[in-house]
Amino acid sequence: MDCHSRTRASAARLAAGSSATALRTFRPDSLAADRAYSNGPVREHLRRRGVRHAIPEKTDSQAARLRKGAHGGRPPAFDEDRYKRRNTVERAINRLK
Repeated sequence: MDCHSRTRASAARLAAGSSATALRTFRPDSLAADRAYSNGPVREHLRRRGVRHAIPEKTDSQAARLRKGAHGGRPPAFDEDRYKRRNTVERAINRLK
């Protein structure tokens, strides 16, 4: 098997998902997302993987947490400056479109 056909075979495996370890090992340092991703499982997954995130809390989630009082737990961490930078990048990309 020559080098070219080996490259094609490995690319086919990556496309098929059978040997995508290179893709699975990518882990970003931080993530900025909008309110749609402000749910427990997403935050828990990011926390488990050690990824810092800037995801604002939904207003209904915040209201429910505040209604519970002391039993509502503490609010999730939110870096407002990082979220503002996300918005700047998103606007720049939309201008390019």
